[in-house]
Amino acid sequence: MNADKLTNTQISILIVNYMLATAILVLPRMLVDKAGTPDVWLSLMLAGVISAAGGWLASRLSLSFPGETIFQYGRKLIGKGLGAAFGTSLVLYFLVICGLEARSLEEITTKYLLEGTPSWAVTLPFLWLGAYLVLGGIQAIVQASDLIFPLTGFILLVVLLLSLRVVEFSHLLPVLGQGLPPVLRSMKTAAFAYSGPELMLLLVAYMKRPRSAGKAYAAAIAICMAFYVVTTVIVIGAFSIDGVTLRTWPTIDLIRSFEIPGLIFERYESLILAIWIMKFFSTFVLALFASSLGISQLFRVPFRTAVFAQLPFIYIVQELPKTIEDVFRVWDYLSMAGAALSVGVPALLLVLQRWKKGAAHGRV
Repeated sequence: MNADKLTNTQISILIVNYMLATAILVLPRMLVDKAGTPDVWLSLMLAGVISAAGGWLASRLSLSFPGETIFQYGRKLIGKGLGAAFGTSLVLYFLVICGLEARSLEEITTKYLLEGTPSWAVTLPFLWLGAYLVLGGIQAIVQASDLIFPLTGFILLVVLLLSLRVVEFSHLLPVLGQGLPPVLRSMKTAAFAYSGPELMLLLVAYMKRPRSAGKAYAAAIAICMAFYVVTTVIVIGAFSIDGVTLRTWPTIDLIRSFEIPGLIFERYESLILAIWIMKFFSTFVLALFASSLGISQLFRVPFRTAVFAQLPFIYIVQELPKTIEDVFRVWDYLSMAGAALSVGVPALLLVLQRWKKGAAHGRV
């Protein structure tokens, strides 16, 4: 692990790549479905602040156990049984994320890029390429992220700027017309966009300067929040809340709603989506790395074995939802589980760790 130390910038890029994948393509629709008002951008800001707090809590907890991940120090803190149970819950959480990312990739690829292609022909190469990268360790994932982040970030920025000409800002009014309840009601769904604090329970162990982990995570949240809020505002402004609820992938429909003069590609949205698949890949490989690390450290099996052993289960998970609506429903449930695992439990563990530390000093 000593050879795999990461900088603050690398941690921020990893988190941004992990978050900005499926969520940004479907989030406006999921939020509007819950709230029924155009004020959902406020719930994104509130959820971002909570996620930043969760990342800080996870970072502070990990600082007390230098060079160790939650899978290692969890058993020291709450006992072998509870520590193993919590670690296994995290492994299952990351495994389900892998399956849902693979399913989202399959849905978009077969609908917009390779129509009529069998699902297995899309999914299996994705799984094997992801496993190959994960076997290279955290540094291989970081190097891939360093290439993916600027390209996809630039593409998204260009798309958002070009989309401004189809926006009707009257669709965003009145602000808080129904008060705060709709905003608070959609907070649970907004949490889906910021599933990331749990990664800090692992990544702090790989940092050169672990004491600045909270700042690195906050920087990532700021970037994600900016993209989420602007994208949601533009999508609602372009389609209205009624139009957004009728679209499965509203952000993709936004990309297809305007033309780019002088572009040599007739179907430029296919090019953009092909590039955006890299984001799905980023989320998938980081989640697969996390779950593989957990299995390796919890059950004392070789990391390589842990990676390959999960692939059949990931494929099963991605095939279980019958429709895309089922996929979104699972994402919704997963966001609640993620909030508990990444904010609630670390907060309790941090309090317990401080209490144990204080009790130990008291005995001395």
